[in-house]
Amino acid sequence: GFWSITVKENWRIIFKFDGKNIIDVDYLDYH
Repeated sequence: GFWSITVKENWRIIFKFDGKNIIDVDYLDYH
């Protein structure tokens, strides 16, 4: 599954764990 961290009001960092490593990092603007 994916994890997300809210950075500012509508900005989020989305990422996925592969064991101990983080993969598929994205920075999204939710409107």
